[in-house]
Amino acid sequence: MRTRRRWGQMDKEHIPFRQIVASFEVYNKTVGKSAQTVAWYNARLALFARFVGDGCCLRDVTIDRVRQFIVHLQERTTKNPNNPFVINKEGALSSSYIQGIVRALRAFATWLHEDEYTGANVLKALKPPRIQQKVVEVLTDEEVKRLVATGN
Repeated sequence: MRTRRRWGQMDKEHIPFRQIVASFEVYNKTVGKSAQTVAWYNARLALFARFVGDGCCLRDVTIDRVRQFIVHLQERTTKNPNNPFVINKEGALSSSYIQGIVRALRAFATWLHEDEYTGANVLKALKPPRIQQKVVEVLTDEEVKRLVATGN
């Protein structure tokens, strides 16, 4: 006779990542998150899944792997490289975009722990990268005088 194991006692590290993301999507919908928020989480988790690879499982969600992913994002030199619907642009990803991805992964890791997929929040110690502040050029006194003078 087989003994039944409780959810908390089961080995979950080999559950396919896409299956866990689908469960996270259901959770987000049932707690009343908007369709846009659910899509936002799904898109960011899909980026991580693409980085880790096709055989991605729960065991691949580690702080080291996520840090490698962050470095990968920070080193990218093009935007939208694999999207056939958007023009590929040269340039680095913004720090706020990367921080948003990290926030999504941290929320996902928190949910994994709360729903007992993991024994601890594996990304709790992960600090999101800083958002780079853009320097705004200020008009000189002479430029302000010229602007005011043209308004007369």
